[in-house]
Amino acid sequence: MDLKVSVCLRWLCLWTLACLCWGNLQQYNTTRYEEIHGSPLSLLFICAGNTCRSATAHAMATSLLGDNVAQSAGLRIRNGVGDPMNHHAQVFVCGSVGCYDGLHSSKHLKDNMVMNATHIYVMDKGLLEEFKERFATLPMVLSKVDLLCNGQDVPDPYFNSAEEQTLPLSVRRGSYMIMNMRVKKCLLERLDEIFSV
Repeated sequence: MDLKVSVCLRWLCLWTLACLCWGNLQQYNTTRYEEIHGSPLSLLFICAGNTCRSATAHAMATSLLGDNVAQSAGLRIRNGVGDPMNHHAQVFVCGSVGCYDGLHSSKHLKDNMVMNATHIYVMDKGLLEEFKERFATLPMVLSKVDLLCNGQDVPDPYFNSAEEQTLPLSVRRGSYMIMNMRVKKCLLERLDEIFSV
């Protein structure tokens, strides 16, 4: 099979899968959620740098639920606040759901974000432990935090070592595609949990 045809078929399969996964937008009724729970739904996604995993979850949740329902932040932002969403993460978010608006700017996790969230999802166990240590004196906060993927990490695809930067672009992009698919699957599962009540 011709390489161009193979690549086109692969992207067509991914696009079809993405459309099937995101085809049920109507089942998530945030107005109904507010009527039942007495407060608006507020999701907070947390990762290390807020340019990839949490930013992806934020963009996907915004695409599904509308503006002002989700936000994201980083526990270990190195380069300061204001970094855009990682380019490779953008490609897969845009390529699969068309939801990236280009306005993402990384943010440090602030206490008021945590206090105002109804559900807090952290991307890996190490960050979850760090979060729990930081908010150990606030049991009401600890009761609303969990891993996004029920007991499993969302692997961080960010390549930051010099050795990793020498990997072929296809390998690096593949890690972002895997992250994107994991975030999408876990987000849909979490939204099904939230809206099934």
